[in-house]
Amino acid sequence: MIQEMKRLELEILGCSEVRWTQSGKIRLDNMTFLYSGHEQDHKRGVGIFLGPRATASLLGYWQISNRVIIAKLQANPFNMNIIQVYAPTCASSEEELENFYDDLDKAMRQCRSQEINLVMGDLNAKVGKGQYQDIVGIKFTHRPKIR
Repeated sequence: MIQEMKRLELEILGCSEVRWTQSGKIRLDNMTFLYSGHEQDHKRGVGIFLGPRATASLLGYWQISNRVIIAKLQANPFNMNIIQVYAPTCASSEEELENFYDDLDKAMRQCRSQEINLVMGDLNAKVGKGQYQDIVGIKFTHRPKIR
């Protein structure tokens, strides 16, 4: 992953199906990996790789669950929240789906509306163009400037 991030000059890379237990932060060279896994077994899990500039801009991170993690970065003109998710599949139970959406709602409540809030990850659904309520599918044509 790190070699590909360097080759593609990426500062932020989200990962789903991180099969690590527990949660934490690991420094590798001048990069950081934030992760949130299941408490006891190697199920699901999410993570966010941060390049050198993003690592230097990291204000904090929160492990909401083994399916949702947030990283807050100092950016210009507004701070940026990266929310990495791994949604349950349609074969999951109703309880599992509800828990995921509760966790995503909890993550969104930790973000301020005047900040840039980016939800990314494996949504286990087809995502298209257009707008639904206050959610818009977009493609960035430029990179946000990270301090």
